[in-house]
Amino acid sequence: MADALAPFWPVSHIMHHPMNTAPVFGHCNVEDPDVARWVANQRMVLVTIDSGFQTRWVKSGVLERHGVEVIVFTKDLKGPREQHERITKHLPHWVTDLGQYAYGYRVWEQSERLHPVVRQGNKKKLCAARA
Repeated sequence: MADALAPFWPVSHIMHHPMNTAPVFGHCNVEDPDVARWVANQRMVLVTIDSGFQTRWVKSGVLERHGVEVIVFTKDLKGPREQHERITKHLPHWVTDLGQYAYGYRVWEQSERLHPVVRQGNKKKLCAARA
């Protein structure tokens, strides 16, 4: 996913976490709270297709505690070609939609639709104009 996103958006794969000592390229053996802290401190948006994401990351509260902004795909993206196509398709909408908010804890769900939907975290408050 990071390689597909890199030409369009500054990225850092979690395998580049300073504490990662995984012997296999592309893997990361850093604990989730340390990854969340690192992502939040860098003010990066965590983009994932991790199938265990909802239970391991969201329900544990680790993202909320560290104030991480996340985009999670609802369907696995098979291979670099599909990842590149979907990211290219969605990136302008990510910039527009996420850009309306200050960086902070939100879980954006990215389905087949163009725009992501906020599923967790602080939603933008809409103010109705008064006559």
